[in-house]
Amino acid sequence: MIDKDKVPEKIDLSEILGEDAAGGNEEIEVLDPFADETVDDATPPSDPGDPRPAAEREDKGGGEVYKDLWVRARADFENFRKRTERERDEEAAKAVALLIRDILPVLDNMERALEKAPAGDPFADGVALIHKQLQDALFRAGLRPIKALHEPFDPVFHEAVVTEPTTAFESNLVLAEIQRGYVFRGRVIRPSLVKVSVSQQGSPDADTDED
Repeated sequence: MIDKDKVPEKIDLSEILGEDAAGGNEEIEVLDPFADETVDDATPPSDPGDPRPAAEREDKGGGEVYKDLWVRARADFENFRKRTERERDEEAAKAVALLIRDILPVLDNMERALEKAPAGDPFADGVALIHKQLQDALFRAGLRPIKALHEPFDPVFHEAVVTEPTTAFESNLVLAEIQRGYVFRGRVIRPSLVKVSVSQQGSPDADTDED
């Protein structure tokens, strides 16, 4: 094995061959076989197409990681913000729905009073005006009445409190609305109280009545 520290930089031929054979005091430079052995591993290979400094090219991997973390954190924050806004809107809608539900009996009583009031009564006309103002305000907030009369019975919107056997109508048809129901922003806050038909067509009792 060659000792790197003992390799001379130049060799004097006169010492080996003599002055006559060497033809003068010529010296031959000896190449160091270990000259290219040391390489700076920290310096990245040059890229002619990349004008950035070597230090910036070396930090490329770390920058991508931080960018990915930033994108993820921003997406999480946006999801949190949207979820918070949605929950806040839902809580506000629930509070308004509870308030409207407490006002509905007042609206019902005003309607009953107007039904019993004599025609042409100035006091009844004033109550009718107040009733319309209150109803319009509730409708602007998102309240809508449920259609019930002569509609097929729907347990989502209707609550049957009375059934009436009949041969004139098919079964499960709303014959009368006892109390009006309402929906608020697509949700039922009070179902309609209704009377539902029960068909007797083809029953023995119906045939006996016809005879």
